[in-house]
Amino acid sequence: PDRPRRAADTPGAGVLAGPVAGSTIENVTVKATLTISGADVDNKRFSVGGIAGFVFGTPEAPALIKGCTVTATANVESGKNTKNGATCVHYGGIVGFSTTVSGTTAIACTLENCVNNGTITAKSGRSAGILAAANLATLIKNCVNNATHTNSFANARIAQIVCTLGNYSGVLGCTNNGDLTTTDAKTTTGGMVALFNGDESYLEGGTNTGTIITGFDPSTDGNNRNFSGIIGANISKFKHVKDFVVSGKYGHYKGADAPEMETVTAENFRDYIGYRTEANDAKITGLTYVAP
Repeated sequence: PDRPRRAADTPGAGVLAGPVAGSTIENVTVKATLTISGADVDNKRFSVGGIAGFVFGTPEAPALIKGCTVTATANVESGKNTKNGATCVHYGGIVGFSTTVSGTTAIACTLENCVNNGTITAKSGRSAGILAAANLATLIKNCVNNATHTNSFANARIAQIVCTLGNYSGVLGCTNNGDLTTTDAKTTTGGMVALFNGDESYLEGGTNTGTIITGFDPSTDGNNRNFSGIIGANISKFKHVKDFVVSGKYGHYKGADAPEMETVTAENFRDYIGYRTEANDAKITGLTYVAP
């Protein structure tokens, strides 16, 4: 099969494997303390995961991470890398970065029935409980994040399941039970997904029960948009979001003493699911609210 082209300065590192290409990893349990010191240079991807750092597959030779459990104390520093895009420092509780050949539309990489426990304390452009970046044609299915997660990076993109959900990628039946706190005023913060970033990306089913505390300040955006929410931070390019159970709590970071909490109810909960346009709001259906 086609293999990922990776320069020596864009490494992937994981407790079990660094790069994974067209392979299956199944029923692995990891217990670890991880210290990630980041990159010595700016603008070069460094991806780290509790199982694998970098995952590549094709529809003909898919990559599968299934039934794996990680319980880790992860401390993530970005080093000299100040980016929050594809070339930043990525940390995912299960996988750091997944992708396939450009133009692929069928699922090439799958993370299924995986569980992340423990804590994530990060100062990096992307960190997530399950997968930092689903770059292309990746399915995250029936995964659970229980990890408590704090990120203090400036202008990061942070979530509990996946930071960036690229085209032809989906989140199916996933659950977040872990509390998330971001402390920076420009950091987009999503309970499940930070950025929906493909016209064919989607989220179906699942729930959030964790408390989402966002540092994002709408006054830092030129159009006063609030890029934070219980489901997503920026629900932008996507096919649909449906049949999700909204729960947990939502508030704003106001320093170390105490957050400013919002009163989320069955009547107003859609105000707190994440930023989207009126046209995109119509593609978000079948939501149910359950009081925490």
